[in-house]
Amino acid sequence: MDESKVAKAMQQLFAAQKASKDAERQRERELAAVKVSKEDVDVLAAETETDKKAAERALREAGGDLRKALETYLGIKPTTAAAS
Repeated sequence: MDESKVAKAMQQLFAAQKASKDAERQRERELAAVKVSKEDVDVLAAETETDKKAAERALREAGGDLRKALETYLGIKPTTAAAS
């Protein structure tokens, strides 16, 4: 195999890895900015029988919305409006 092709392929691989890590860091910063209440963390942890760290993460991924976090955990399609 041509040495320059190998070098180019390695360079592309490293660039892709860096982009992936950068995107992951950005996502973590976005999640860290989401406000979650301690009470919601406690409820989610109790209802899903998970630890508080996992419950907090799920809440952050749900934008701090307890209902959405529970629906996601249960595999229910999230609702857009409250039931009447």
